Amino acid sequence: MGKSEVRASFLSLKFVILFVSLASIHCEGKSVDPRLGASLLQIDSDPIGEVDTFASLSEKDRQQWGRLGSTSLADKAKALGNLEVASAVEVRLVGFDGEGAEAIKLKESDLWRYITALRRDPRIHVLQSEPHSLLLRSSVLFHITKAPRTLSHAIWDAVRLSLEKTKDRFPPILAETVPANVVDEIIADEVRQRSGLLVPTIYILNPPPQASSYIYGSEKGGQAQFCGGSVWAGTSERYMWVDITSGPSIYGPVFEGEGGTSPKSIPKPAHYGPENWSRAFVADLVGMVADAAEHMFAPPMDRFPVPYTPLTEVHLIHIREGPALKGTGLEQRDEFGLKEIENIVTTELLLPRQSVRFIETSLSLGDCEFCMAAFGRALRTATRPRDEGPSRRAFQGSLAATAWEYLDAAELHHWLQVFRRNILTEVGRIHGSFRTADGQPGTRVIPVYVFDQDTDTPAWLDQARQAVAFDDMVIAVRGKGPWQPSGFQCNGQMAMLKPEAVPRALLAALLQTGWGVAPSYETWSVFHNATLHDWLWSIGRTPFGPLSDVLGISFVQRTAAQRNVVLTLLHRAVEEAGEMLRAVQSYGGEQVLLSPARHLEYSQRWGVLAHKLDKCAEALSLLKFPVALYFAQSARHDLQGLQALLQQGAGELTTLLDCYEEPPFPYLGVGSTVGLLAVAFYVYTKREQLFKNKRKQF
Repeated sequence: MGKSEVRASFLSLKFVILFVSLASIHCEGKSVDPRLGASLLQIDSDPIGEVDTFASLSEKDRQQWGRLGSTSLADKAKALGNLEVASAVEVRLVGFDGEGAEAIKLKESDLWRYITALRRDPRIHVLQSEPHSLLLRSSVLFHITKAPRTLSHAIWDAVRLSLEKTKDRFPPILAETVPANVVDEIIADEVRQRSGLLVPTIYILNPPPQASSYIYGSEKGGQAQFCGGSVWAGTSERYMWVDITSGPSIYGPVFEGEGGTSPKSIPKPAHYGPENWSRAFVADLVGMVADAAEHMFAPPMDRFPVPYTPLTEVHLIHIREGPALKGTGLEQRDEFGLKEIENIVTTELLLPRQSVRFIETSLSLGDCEFCMAAFGRALRTATRPRDEGPSRRAFQGSLAATAWEYLDAAELHHWLQVFRRNILTEVGRIHGSFRTADGQPGTRVIPVYVFDQDTDTPAWLDQARQAVAFDDMVIAVRGKGPWQPSGFQCNGQMAMLKPEAVPRALLAALLQTGWGVAPSYETWSVFHNATLHDWLWSIGRTPFGPLSDVLGISFVQRTAAQRNVVLTLLHRAVEEAGEMLRAVQSYGGEQVLLSPARHLEYSQRWGVLAHKLDKCAEALSLLKFPVALYFAQSARHDLQGLQALLQQGAGELTTLLDCYEEPPFPYLGVGSTVGLLAVAFYVYTKREQLFKNKRKQF
């Protein structure tokens, strides 16, 4: 191992140690003895924190927790407000020692001074729900390293060989297409060799230039219906890479919408002169890294809350124009790719003691009057150019138009809510043995309504969407016939949708509804107070959007799904603890509300609660979601214990009515006043007689 590799390993280890120390906020500013904290971790025997660990603490341990929890109300509230979930990102530079494009030479410090100047909102954001932020702080910690020269040369060789094999096989439009797995396998090997690292990594690739322009396509190397680009994300390992020498790749909405890419969306060395590499290029490169962190490594939640439930039942109700199909299982038929979706959810998204069950039932649209009523009330009509799409007449001001129908997703959602029980009754009538888990404790049922239209021109949801996610259901449509324009273009060609192919759209909507996973092209802007789109990050291995054909997820969706469940639990614990502190303040404080014995237990409980919340945030920062889940669930016992103590204290408060004695009647004062008034009245009535002699003298 060379000196540079030893130095890089040392810096990486140093960063991990620093990250762990920053992730742990400690118990209200006081350090906790590791042995004392270990007594609260019983994850092996109790994976989801069902046992109250406080009951098993020794008296000595309780005394120590009591000292840690004996702080003022203001300090307790401040500690809750400072609870932070950190996200670490390693930026790994490949080809920046002069061997890459334009012979660029960059040091870690060249990027670091720009990264330290980054400003981001410190809250965890929510796209669809209000308020749009949680009661938890968020931060991103960047670390910059350099990869060995051998990695850059290996990537260049792999791309060169791929271009030679596919030369003249597919005529390029803007660039040749290289299978993404050609480079991804090299990066994945490098990641596995560095498996001791704990943090997600973004590889910035700057290999030597090739003889022709190229972009990265599907793993099989095909071009049909797949949008190629310069970005790819890993699956099991948490990494992504961006090849800044590839391209150009231009994709995004055609007629309206934001977030489309341009040749300058990714900073290419060829666009900058040598005199600008130290400023403009590095600044743009750091800006791209920051955007990647917002979309890929620390994305917002799509909706809140995302509950933790032992069983999630996905009930797909297939509403078709033909006769209903018998049976409720997936063994005989799987028209919507539910087996593959179920496998993805089961193996990638679930936390300890969680399970998922998929059920498919079928209804006939003609026989289900409530289905027909909901469909009819949501049907709308719009007009569009007759040749809308890639044909030229759509862009040459032609007045020819055609009327077409679509479904208002919000209206359809409303009526499906109204008719839900009636539709389930119809399902039960056709499938006599069918029983839903709706209403059972510890179970969440997500209905998925698929309207299967036997037509070449199906009524899409909101004019162009195959599936839409709501808080309580997923709605999708399916049609027949040839490929249709999606309203998106990719490298000069219209991205097409196949009406029958709905599995990707179903998976994406299910991720939003069930696990609060935000689409990879969306993020929240505090400045605009709105959701912004950036389609740069929505190609490759993602189920979101029409620019990919991959039915699967990357580490981005897998991490976000598990993270969102624990964030919900942690947020609610912080919220309840804050409400409890405000209630104590309204009663006059802890000393007034609680007796000395109860106040001692209250301080002990609070010390344990604060430590568990800190450890939950720390585990979230380190992406240890089972540990974070354990502490979040275990903290519920301490919250309940604290609430019980406060209720007992409030019940024992004695209402005192301080009665005061009436002061004695002021006879002397009143008598004197009356006497003076009587004398004054007498003088006034006798004034003629009293002053008569006086007037005669004059």
